[in-house]
Amino acid sequence: MAFPRIGLGFPVLLAVLLAGCSGTSEPNRVEAINLSGSVGDGPAVGAEITVTDADGEVIEQQTSDAEASYQISLPEGLALPVRITAAGGTDLVTGRELDFTLVGAALEDGEITVNLTPLGTLAVLAAECSADGLTGESLDRAWQQVFGQLSMGLDRSLVPDPIGDPVDAATVEAVVLANEAVGETVRRTVRALAATGTELDGDAILAQVACELAGRPQTPEGATLDPRLLTIFKGAELGVRLETLARRLEVDDLPAMTAMDDSIRSIMPELADPSVASVPVTADGRDQTLALLGVFLETLASDELAELAVALDGAPTSDVSARVQAALTPAVQTDLRAYTDNLAFADESELAVLIERRERRDSAPAPMLSFAAERTSVAAGESTRLSWASSDAEVCVAGGGWDGGVALEGVRSTGSLERSTVFELACAGLGGTTRRAVVVMVDGVPVPEPEPLPEPDPLPEPEPVPQPDPLPEPDPVPEPDPLPEPDPVPEPDPDPVPVPTVSLQAADLVVADGTATQLSWSSSNADSCSASGGWSGARETSGSASSGALNRQTTFSLSCSGAGGTGVAMISVAVNGAVTLAWQAPTENVDGTPLTDLGGYRIYYGDTSRSYTESVEVTEPGADSYALTLSSGQYYFAMTAVDADGNESAYSNEVVKVVD
Repeated sequence: MAFPRIGLGFPVLLAVLLAGCSGTSEPNRVEAINLSGSVGDGPAVGAEITVTDADGEVIEQQTSDAEASYQISLPEGLALPVRITAAGGTDLVTGRELDFTLVGAALEDGEITVNLTPLGTLAVLAAECSADGLTGESLDRAWQQVFGQLSMGLDRSLVPDPIGDPVDAATVEAVVLANEAVGETVRRTVRALAATGTELDGDAILAQVACELAGRPQTPEGATLDPRLLTIFKGAELGVRLETLARRLEVDDLPAMTAMDDSIRSIMPELADPSVASVPVTADGRDQTLALLGVFLETLASDELAELAVALDGAPTSDVSARVQAALTPAVQTDLRAYTDNLAFADESELAVLIERRERRDSAPAPMLSFAAERTSVAAGESTRLSWASSDAEVCVAGGGWDGGVALEGVRSTGSLERSTVFELACAGLGGTTRRAVVVMVDGVPVPEPEPLPEPDPLPEPEPVPQPDPLPEPDPVPEPDPLPEPDPVPEPDPDPVPVPTVSLQAADLVVADGTATQLSWSSSNADSCSASGGWSGARETSGSASSGALNRQTTFSLSCSGAGGTGVAMISVAVNGAVTLAWQAPTENVDGTPLTDLGGYRIYYGDTSRSYTESVEVTEPGADSYALTLSSGQYYFAMTAVDADGNESAYSNEVVKVVD
């Protein structure tokens, strides 16, 4: 991705000025520099501004004024780059001193804007952490990383250079909101670490985050990057991002949107009614949040956030705030805070999973999803069965004629249909979201078209434009020299080879325990096919085969390859009345001590999520599965472990199964 040089007005001169930064003995000494800029995540007044040159010598000190800004004139002959920091003072949002040092840098002389903010601090620290040190090129690279991963929704078209662009009435709301979000992420990370007895300040955390952005294994001071710290930061970032998108960011566990508006009003009285809540959501803000949500999706165990991951994928930016507001209930918000705090105590295996997911996020494949109806045309009052199967997915959400979370594979009756209906299914995983839809027609009547939008009122006829006086006739244009003969047009490339398509059906989507169904398939543009899942081996490009006796719900996959690539189809066949739950026996108590008196298990189930009306006792401690025979319907299951004294653990994760 191309990215403009940030805050560097004279790139030709700069190449000469920065020569000394790569190891020459003489520092670069320049003309006078006039610095100015804004200070704070929340605007900070009375902050101590310190300027040092490339030799580390303090050149000037000052405090930020009542408008959270500063102006400093520096003498000629300074060694570049000049480093500017802000500390202390009063943050107008938190009401206390700045929680960490803000850092900026000037890489040229003249009239220079250097804003001191959390985002700018990350960029400067990342550049300083790079192999080249702080140069114009390393700062450009750092901004690419900050904007690509941690911009907190700041619109890069509105503020292309957050360090060098003066903060004004048009940008102050967006700047304050994004920087306050970074600041609050740091504060939550500090608190989570402090609960474990790890006393690290915001400066240390920003240094680690910045060096990870730069792709370096340690900070310039020699501190090795801490995977736990960085994982906690990302967990805190997810909560802050969702609050920011919902336009109800909290700072120090208190609503902060009004406090941010008041702080802006304090430094810019000419803005009568500032509103950080009115800052538009950006595509970057949506997509970065979605990527981070994907990393934690598997371990969050939240139905609301799972459905949000599906809803946000490709959502118009104008709809994002409303969708996040609906999902981020007070209970979910509290759970997210607890989740971040718990990351500080997570064992190494849990951390390893999250670290691996972060590393794999950009290369993870999108889920594969197969979704079909047993019959796509029925009479009024009849039903049909929907069958679906997925891979590389962690959550599936239904829409249209059905709704809510569903299992990653399954079979379900549509229920009695009175009109033609579209059934939608979206499955999300680390690599994104895949959507499918099935139309079931009733009595041959197509699905009705949506109501058209009303026609707008006609625009008034424009006033006639007076005709100008005719221009004088131009002198005749001389005939041009004849053009040379064009080169012959090359022959177009042949049409691309089509990708194979695959269709896989089962004669019965639900069978009795111990019986089989007949599978049939066909393909196009394929030379060979291979079966996996509930069957295996090479297959013809079309044909039929028995599934063999089935004792549990089984997914059958068929992959067919040709010159144009590979196509995949999947189908799931359920076993009537049979549900087998399997688990791994616990080995530790919740406090980490060995579990030596396991007495058995208790299985809970019902037809409503988190509301279980039935239970079954399993008195064998060594058991790792249990079979239930149930009537038709959808069931939700959870289980607990019970010790020899009858003490019961908390619920396990919930699973859902359909019995037909």
